[in-house]
Order: sequence, then structure tokens, then C-alpha cells
Amino acid sequence: MRRPSLISVGIVLVAAIMRPAGAGDAPEFSGDRAFAHLETICGLGPRVSGSEGMARQRTMLVDHFRKAGGTVTGQAFQIR
Repeated sequence: MRRPSLISVGIVLVAAIMRPAGAGDAPEFSGDRAFAHLETICGLGPRVSGSEGMARQRTMLVDHFRKAGGTVTGQAFQIR
């Protein structure tokens, strides 16, 4: 049951270590920036699937990747 949350955290970690790239800029790792992202995520509280915390984390991810120039699409599914 925790797999969706772990996947989300993994995606956030990848996003945290990459800064939005401008024209010709190479992404750089920043430990301080990665840790700041983790603190923000932890500050959301529990992020159980279907919870308000998970919805806020999803919004945070979408915003991050769009600012980085990515195209974000959702895929709805149901699970027991």
C-alpha cells in the first residue's frame, strides 16, 4: 500500500537534485536544495493515497516539472 508514496518521493528526489534548466544550462546537483525539498515534502504531513497531503505533493511535483519545462499529464486509476 505504500508503493505509490515511495514512488512519489523518488520522483521528488530526482526533481530536487535538478534545477530548472535554461537555454544551454546543464542541470547541477545541490545537496542543500535537495534537503530543502525533502523538508518541504515532510512538512506536508502524511501523504497516504487519496489524502490531502498526497494531493498537495502531486501539485508540488506538477508545478516543479512544468517550471523545468516538462509536459505533465495525469493518469487516473483505481486500486483496492
